[in-house]
Amino acid sequence: MLFSYKEYADMHFVYGFCNGNTTAAVEEYRLRYPRRRIPDRRVFTHVHQHLREKGSFPSVNRHAECQVQRNVEDDEHIIGMVQRTIESNYQHRFSVNVWCGVIGDQLIGPYIFAQCLTGAIYANFLQDEMPALLENVPLQTRLQMYYQHDGAPPHFSQVVRQ
Repeated sequence: MLFSYKEYADMHFVYGFCNGNTTAAVEEYRLRYPRRRIPDRRVFTHVHQHLREKGSFPSVNRHAECQVQRNVEDDEHIIGMVQRTIESNYQHRFSVNVWCGVIGDQLIGPYIFAQCLTGAIYANFLQDEMPALLENVPLQTRLQMYYQHDGAPPHFSQVVRQ
């Protein structure tokens, strides 16, 4: 059974907290993280040995690492936009602009633009909305990261480049 990096790190911490006693580690983990899957005692030993021998955690469950926090308001907003475009007996063009970022194994956003994307709207997003989206990203990471535009006209407009 694969776990996330966070779960492996917590297992290793608890294993050390319990001085390598795997039975005690299972119980301590159960007390600290009652809503999580409880690993078998052998997993604690395996994580510790893998970390000592290879310098890294065992393979991770990528699905657990990349889960997106769903926002009901965003979901309803998208569904509402789609429903407003549905008309009987013919198709209707539909588009939506969504910004999303990836930093390591962390998903930032999504941010849904309510209007057609222009340079001014994008500049406003960069100045006013993006700082809130990056709030949970450590400062050291923010200082070392690069921001990449894809060359779309709103991304390259004069107001954005200033």
